[in-house]
Amino acid sequence: MPVGWRCCIAWRTVLRTLMLMATLSLAACGGGSSSGDSSQLATPAPVTTVTPTPPASTVTTPSAPSAPSALSALSAADVTVAGSLRYESVPSNSTSGALVYSATAAKPIRGAVVEVYSSPADQLVGTGLSDEAGAYSIKVSDPGAAVFVRVKAQLLQSTAPGWDIRVADNTQGSAQYVLDTPAKSVSGSSLTIDATAATGWTGSSYGASRSSAPFAILDSVYRALQKVRSADPTRAWPRLNLYWSVNNRPAAGDFAQGSISSTLYAGPDEGGVHQIYVLGRADVDTDEFDKHVITHEFGHYLQRVASRNDSLGGSHGSEALDMRVAFSEGWGDGWSTIATEDPVYVDSSGPGQANASRFDFSKAPASGQGWYKSDTVAYLLWKFNEQIGFPSIWQALAGATTNNSAVLSNLHLFAVALKVAAPSKAATIDSLLANQRTTAADVYGSTETNSGGIADVLPLYKIYGALGSNQTVCANVAVGTPDTLNKLGNWAFTRFTAPTTRSYSFALTGGSDPDFSLYGVNGFRRLANTSAAGSETLTVNLNAGEYVIAATEFSLTGRTCLNLVIN
Repeated sequence: MPVGWRCCIAWRTVLRTLMLMATLSLAACGGGSSSGDSSQLATPAPVTTVTPTPPASTVTTPSAPSAPSALSALSAADVTVAGSLRYESVPSNSTSGALVYSATAAKPIRGAVVEVYSSPADQLVGTGLSDEAGAYSIKVSDPGAAVFVRVKAQLLQSTAPGWDIRVADNTQGSAQYVLDTPAKSVSGSSLTIDATAATGWTGSSYGASRSSAPFAILDSVYRALQKVRSADPTRAWPRLNLYWSVNNRPAAGDFAQGSISSTLYAGPDEGGVHQIYVLGRADVDTDEFDKHVITHEFGHYLQRVASRNDSLGGSHGSEALDMRVAFSEGWGDGWSTIATEDPVYVDSSGPGQANASRFDFSKAPASGQGWYKSDTVAYLLWKFNEQIGFPSIWQALAGATTNNSAVLSNLHLFAVALKVAAPSKAATIDSLLANQRTTAADVYGSTETNSGGIADVLPLYKIYGALGSNQTVCANVAVGTPDTLNKLGNWAFTRFTAPTTRSYSFALTGGSDPDFSLYGVNGFRRLANTSAAGSETLTVNLNAGEYVIAATEFSLTGRTCLNLVIN
């Protein structure tokens, strides 16, 4: 992500807790172990209905929406309720990136769940979806004397392939945002009810209600979902909640109180529902109208669900990063430019949302290019999209090539997969990589010569020798600080081939507090689970095949060399 952006929970914050777990699911932007696609959507739970202000006490259970049938005959008691749905969108200044409220425009609410209720009984009498133009048309029977329309901040397809994506308030018990219209008397066989979600901007500040924000977030996801479905139309997408609140602010603390640190992807919760948290504190940092920011985090969801993501998360900027972090954040940035069809990434903030950072990813980085830089990855993705096309990019990310290997997610692995997906463009891919001081002849980056000026970085993967032998692995903090452990050189990587299926023991000794993780194919990951001063061990049953050990010193303060033994 661009310079200064802190989109992930720090690795050190969660590492010790995770060591006690049998499986790993990091609460971080792109962090955690990779996850295979889910073939089923989570069953929708009862939804506490809310407006964009505090929630009401009523509870409804949404029924699966269905498109109205244009061929069915209306009975005497049938009424067609139709209308146009809009949300007010605030664009950014093309030069500064600041939000320009004077240029606010109404845009269609697309793909949202729409419900019709009788009034005053509040009985659900019809349901449907808004179309690409924000229009809906729902036939209801015996609606009563009056009805109102409820527009949910939710994208839902209950038939295969399916998805269920909602915008909710993390500070109000995960209550889902809805927009309710005033009740309107029923007269005749048709009734028009339009609705517009307003920004709540008074001219100098926000008022009490900011009802357009959840729908602006939803529309960024709608557009991104359509883009990925253009390349992968048959994949089902697991449940995703996007949590936005006017209380969400860049402070560490309790997410339920709005202290979310930054806009971030937090992985799946214990119930398997994926989570994205979005900043909304006025005059500090709001992201609902920052389409690239929303799309970036949605990109981490896509990578986690459809591909492999070994990123550590953590704070990051333009510095040289751990290869897993560099690729994940570069993917988020590059994907956001592809999905929005806009290479200029904008993130607004500050008083009146008048400050912003802008990054043009259609321009090559001026210096420090390399496979360990997220801006290099983002730039390459933009160029790959221009010269090769998104279908091949998605095939490389989501295809078997990226997951049927123990090799960790990084630019080299992706580039080789892209050459498999688009073999006629291999020379173009290699040329673009070379211009960014990167070579990818194989998934191991064995021909890579750019070390970023840091000792021990190359080769990317050392090869472990005979079982029982001692191997020295070295990590350092030439980049970053000891409290991050997500920068270039902070980890040492070793390839190991298990000759037969059996139990293996791993021991990492030296330093004051060594740590390591073991990776395999299809998202396999194990953390070392026993420790003593200067020692970390793991015993685990393994299938024959290749594995990767990522090792570091938890209290890394300089160059630290450790001893690895496998039996």
